[in-house]
Amino acid sequence: MMNVRDRQAKLATQLRRELGSDFVVVPVPDHPLVMRSVDVLVGGRSGLTAFMMPSAEERRRPMMLEARLTLNQVALPPETQFVYVADLDESSPTVEGRFAEQIRLGDRSFGRNAAAIAENAFREKHASDSDDARQRSQSRFAVTYRVARLINVKRPEGNNQHVPVFGGANLAFDTIKSVPSAFASRKISTRTLIGLSVRGAERWYEPSKRQPLPIATPAGLVFSPGFPRPRNPDKALRAAAFAGWILAPTFSLRSPEELAELALRFTKPR
Repeated sequence: MMNVRDRQAKLATQLRRELGSDFVVVPVPDHPLVMRSVDVLVGGRSGLTAFMMPSAEERRRPMMLEARLTLNQVALPPETQFVYVADLDESSPTVEGRFAEQIRLGDRSFGRNAAAIAENAFREKHASDSDDARQRSQSRFAVTYRVARLINVKRPEGNNQHVPVFGGANLAFDTIKSVPSAFASRKISTRTLIGLSVRGAERWYEPSKRQPLPIATPAGLVFSPGFPRPRNPDKALRAAAFAGWILAPTFSLRSPEELAELALRFTKPR
């Protein structure tokens, strides 16, 4: 069985071969708001088409694929159609009922089928409730990201005895003033942040085939000594905020209770 990278490359190659020059094919686009983007994104005269294929881990834990779909649905333009790319040995989709189309990798007409879907993508008029849900999601993210930036302007090096430091597992979960909180024993990794995104998507959004609905709950807090800083150092802060988490310094001038008050005051939709 091919790994995900090989499948992404195969799909992108076949799409470029089948589609005309007025289409742009981007494998693994780096979206600023999500830790894991769709596998291949196609843009052209008919709109946007996002192809998604499950990794081995997403096969074992379908909630990971569902969370990735949810976050990308909110992040990408509302007219984007999402297509599930199944392996030949799959009897049914890992996530059912939320994709516009499904194609099977390895079918003789795989490339032509994928191209036909991208060429015939239609711009569906969205209902007002979907537009309202999207606006509320975007507004909530903007506020959450501002709070995250505010408390990370300068990460102090001193010790704050208010924040418990756990040994053993990287993350320990608790609640502070009804705000979900995670405490990292060491700098969180990209993999850990992806795992937190799954938890956040489940808690912050109600899944939908069209536009996921924001759930009226505050952002959670993640206390850590540090976080991943890829080419864009704010990517982790943004992606965490988009998935319902505020990354907070383990050592901070504000106590966890004060930060929980900020989350309750500003990030819970009214």
